Amino acid sequence: MLVLSRRLKEKLLIPCVRTAIQVIAASPGSVRLGINAPSYVAVLREELVPPESFPDPATEARDSLINRLNNLSLGLALASRHARAGKAEELLAALDGLGREFQFLCEQLACVPERARGLEQPPVAGPS
Repeated sequence: MLVLSRRLKEKLLIPCVRTAIQVIAASPGSVRLGINAPSYVAVLREELVPPESFPDPATEARDSLINRLNNLSLGLALASRHARAGKAEELLAALDGLGREFQFLCEQLACVPERARGLEQPPVAGPS
């Protein structure tokens, strides 16, 4: 858990989910927060959702990645079909969609810690 101190009107930014949390008001025993998040980010009070209903983040991330990769695969097959049929406009539209999907995946991957991506360098053993 990350613990922060914020003053009135200061924000906490979570770029990977394009979310900002701002301290709106503070009084003894209560803090009022403003949360600006895209519609695909669910923001719920803890007491409204039983903890056992929270999805496993690793499983959810893996499933999302698999779905996105499947979308790319289907898009490539569609683009190939349009190219073979000489349908230039349809091909360009398919390539535009593939580009957007690929850009989204790149942005999401940039938010994943290096250790989770297997990119972390192993420690180098020094002389004994």
